[in-house]
Amino acid sequence: MFSITTDRLLLRDVQLRDEPAMAALRMDPIVTQYNEYILSRTPEEVHQWIVDTMDHNSRVPRFAWNLTIVRHEDGAILGWIGIGHGSEPERGDLDFGYALLPEHCGQGYAPEALHALLGWCFRHLDIQGIYGECSVRNPRSARVMEKAGMELDAEQPSADERRYQISRSQWERERSTEDTQDADGSAG
Repeated sequence: MFSITTDRLLLRDVQLRDEPAMAALRMDPIVTQYNEYILSRTPEEVHQWIVDTMDHNSRVPRFAWNLTIVRHEDGAILGWIGIGHGSEPERGDLDFGYALLPEHCGQGYAPEALHALLGWCFRHLDIQGIYGECSVRNPRSARVMEKAGMELDAEQPSADERRYQISRSQWERERSTEDTQDADGSAG
């Protein structure tokens, strides 16, 4: 099973045992108000999404990573994050989405998960750029992408959406700054 570990989180392949938490996430009107693409209307739709996701996650070569966000401390499922081939290749090689259950928002879990996923992709995949979009009515999602090191794209998809991006060179610059800070406790 694929996984990425951070200080507080485990990002791992979605599994059937995640179904209750994924149903709560994908059927929550607060979560789906800005993430309509994850909306499931019935438990059966959630189950089918999990089955389809597990199929996509098992393909070789792999082209999508749909991951359950789990807190190390207590094993609680906090949400979902996924990344795959971009729908607009001219914007980047990969695009992503994420969602947390409302009770876990505002605690830094989403930027931590996104930062870890972006880093894994740049370290292990032959890609040059990653992008993501959010509604202008959802500034918290924009802030998640900014905290993860992404920048606002100069060309926006519409007046209602904001696109953020990060290139391999941006990620490498950020990484070298982090490495310098880790080495001596200050920015380089």
